[in-house]
Amino acid sequence: MVSIFEVETIVTRWDPPFDKTNTTQVFNVKKGELFDMEEHMKEDTFMLREENGDTAIVEYDRKFIPKKGIYTANTDSIAPQTMRLHQGKPVEFSFMWGNIGITKKITYQGMNGERKPDTEKREEVPEQPVDEL
Repeated sequence: MVSIFEVETIVTRWDPPFDKTNTTQVFNVKKGELFDMEEHMKEDTFMLREENGDTAIVEYDRKFIPKKGIYTANTDSIAPQTMRLHQGKPVEFSFMWGNIGITKKITYQGMNGERKPDTEKREEVPEQPVDEL
């Protein structure tokens, strides 16, 4: 089974021409797999640590800082930073070093293959009137 994540990335240049780009990508990720390669930094932003149906724990690059909300961060700055994501609830991260600003909004979409579709064909039986006594 794979977990599905949607990552929206907004890159803003802080020097002329002050342009902004916005991209959205969907990733199908297995446990322990890195994803979301950031082209400006030449490294992946996230790694899936655990998945559990409606939640997933991801490790994120420590150059990114979570925006708003509660997150679980390790106190040791060398240790990886982790966050629990709830299905359908986006979490934002910011990178503000150098001459660009990067905002990433990651949304856990759930697991692919967690529920099998109902493939049985069922015949519809028309209701028959009940005889009154």
